[in-house]
Amino acid sequence: MSTATLYGIADLGRYGLGHRLLAWARCVIWCQQTGAQMLAPNWLGFPIGPWIRKEPDKRLYFPLFRSDAYISGWRRMQVLMSASRVDALQLADAGPNQRGARVVVLKNAVSGDADRYFPTFLGHHELLLRELRRMTRPKFLPAANNVPHIAIHVRLGDFLKVSEAQIKAGAHNVRLPIEWYGDVLTGLRERLGSTVPAVVYSDGSDDNLGPLLAINNVMRAPGGTAITHMLSMSQAALLIGTGSGMSLWASFLGQVPRVCFPGQRLLSAFSESGWEPECLSASELPDSFVSSIQTRCQRQR
Repeated sequence: MSTATLYGIADLGRYGLGHRLLAWARCVIWCQQTGAQMLAPNWLGFPIGPWIRKEPDKRLYFPLFRSDAYISGWRRMQVLMSASRVDALQLADAGPNQRGARVVVLKNAVSGDADRYFPTFLGHHELLLRELRRMTRPKFLPAANNVPHIAIHVRLGDFLKVSEAQIKAGAHNVRLPIEWYGDVLTGLRERLGSTVPAVVYSDGSDDNLGPLLAINNVMRAPGGTAITHMLSMSQAALLIGTGSGMSLWASFLGQVPRVCFPGQRLLSAFSESGWEPECLSASELPDSFVSSIQTRCQRQR
């Protein structure tokens, strides 16, 4: 039996919030399962892309999170200076009887981690939502919203414009036709028999979103940080989303059913099937899915 004191730390990498959360979530779950103590991850980073593209969200994540949610400050520095480190992927080869302190590093790769690790998060949404809210500074936590509503996530920014055939083939990080969001919303409302309020979350301008914002009872979410919008979307009755990590995380954390463009349900946010249908129009949605959304809206009243 090992006599080592175990710590875990997430090496977040330098990409967007959804990608960085992969390593953080792995570390949270691993520490919970092993009893290891978690060291505060380093959210510091200054990406230049959002500044060049003049995006409203500059993707500066270190102001959003409390470092004292985990071991931080001088104590964290002491552990990192004195303990031996081992990559989580080589942990089995590190020797079971090592004495002293060990820091297990759960590191983000440049690509492939979402496919590899997100399926392992299924079933842990309550733990991860609780930890994410605990780590987020109070001023960035959204107010509770119990009013039945549909969240619409429109990702533009650095996402590319490609053909519909490429989108359907599963291309990553691509823009969806703006008309699709409105068509799905309008068709779904008709099937629900109710003009359920809809809230648009987007990094695009009002001009970009014009056709969607012109629809009755559709409003744009107030300006906010990525974590505020993600946690806000996790409170919706339904999410009409993109193939981005933001949509995936919001759906997963709140277990919010989501409608996806064909080819863009790149990963599943649910252990059970049927909660993330792909469609070009609301008429393609199964009756059972529409009925479940109706029930969710009634429960949130």
